[in-house]
Amino acid sequence: SAYKSKFSLSYTGYQQDARRLGGPVTNSYTQALRVGSKDDIGGVHLRGTIKDFYNGFIWDKSDNKTLKFKDKLEVKEYNMGYLLKEMEIVHEGVKTTTAFNALYPLQLTNSWKYAFIDSDLEIFNPKTVRSGKSYSVKFKEYNIDQATILDKGVERIGNYDASFSKYLELPNEIPSRVYDLTEEITNKYKSPYMKASAIEDFLRKNFPYSKDTSILPEGRDFVDYFIFDEKKGSCSYYATALAVMARIVDIPSRYVEGFVVPYSQSSDGYREILNSDAHAWVEIYLDGVGWVTFDPTPGNTSLAYQFPQDSENNSQTQTGNNVGNDNTDINEDDKNQNEENPDELDGVVGNVNTKTPLTYTIGYILLGIFGFGLLLVLASLAAYILINSLVRRNIRIVEFSKHKMILFGKLTYIPYAGGETLREYLEVLAEKLQINLEHYILVYEKVLYSKHKISTEEQTEIIDTMLGAKKKVMERSGRMRFFYSDYIDTLKFYILSNKKSK
Repeated sequence: SAYKSKFSLSYTGYQQDARRLGGPVTNSYTQALRVGSKDDIGGVHLRGTIKDFYNGFIWDKSDNKTLKFKDKLEVKEYNMGYLLKEMEIVHEGVKTTTAFNALYPLQLTNSWKYAFIDSDLEIFNPKTVRSGKSYSVKFKEYNIDQATILDKGVERIGNYDASFSKYLELPNEIPSRVYDLTEEITNKYKSPYMKASAIEDFLRKNFPYSKDTSILPEGRDFVDYFIFDEKKGSCSYYATALAVMARIVDIPSRYVEGFVVPYSQSSDGYREILNSDAHAWVEIYLDGVGWVTFDPTPGNTSLAYQFPQDSENNSQTQTGNNVGNDNTDINEDDKNQNEENPDELDGVVGNVNTKTPLTYTIGYILLGIFGFGLLLVLASLAAYILINSLVRRNIRIVEFSKHKMILFGKLTYIPYAGGETLREYLEVLAEKLQINLEHYILVYEKVLYSKHKISTEEQTEIIDTMLGAKKKVMERSGRMRFFYSDYIDTLKFYILSNKKSK
């Protein structure tokens, strides 16, 4: 049947065992899909398989019932603005009946003139789509962002109707420490949106992205093992943890596997998707808003509230053994403020002295603006002088670019692990930033393993590659954080470089 050949991450190398989550990832750089559209679809999460049942070591579908449809789909309307978009999906290396689609599909057109759909809006073609064959999907892209959700005042947790029960079920075997940790992370927040955001923030800041992970031991819960033992992982680790922990605090969630559409496209207007681009994320239900996409994997764009870097949720337990014991206590002023409105955005940041005189506040703001402006000028000047100096000397430009790439990974929560080659690291970074680093890697390896002297054209390409990666990182990390880190890092490299050359 159509359901039996549905898409799975195990098709792509991201999950070695289709019956068990986790384990090392083997990148497959073969082409999976080509996606074409006249609309802006960069960053769209291309839904493949949606699962609601978690048993401690794998996700599955609790209800396999599907309905046949020939025309437009009946999708609940939301009282928010939306854009109507359409995309053509061409199957290349993925052999599946799954019809990849967006979160709110309206219509699917294929050669069979009909398709099947289930309660999660997961769509299937009647037969496996052969290589080179395509179908088109029309969908609504709702204008749902952080401001919209906060404006809606989404507060309800619990008391959902029976249709949501499957999105809240959990196995009895999950250890109590996972429950305790989840409560500790979320108990200061009132709304499901802020609670889910706090969980995502905790996962992003405390666990590095890695494809080199161990096999889940028999009898262990996957989330418990990830958080308290493995402490690193790829997309399915983050997605599973967020989905399970959301349910612990009574927020409906479901686990999704598919692809993220890249922002760049080829000259023919199509966007190339490789099997190595496969991904897993979470859909969270917010009463009054509907299902929304949360993507907890570091380096990916998510609808979650973006907590500042000094957030109290950042327990700095990435390499320690005290996960679950981080101190999230707040002082008495914060407690009083949270009792009145625990989802006030000022309350998220930390201690706010509401008694500061207006004159001082304005002065601090002006001083901050002046300091930030001066920092930008100094950082830009230092970077400009350094790069030009390196190029003129025709040395150290490759070493400098490597130094910058490692910094870029750090700023997007993809730290450079000592046990991996630079190629492995850059492949992960390229995947997360959605940029092409293959030629840069080849140039770097030629310089590293031979006496190759880079040409002027290669120098220019290296600089262009750095600038392209810099733009992507700045979008994800924020300008202030980026420029500060880049400024300090550039000076550090410049000093060390001069010492080596003397």
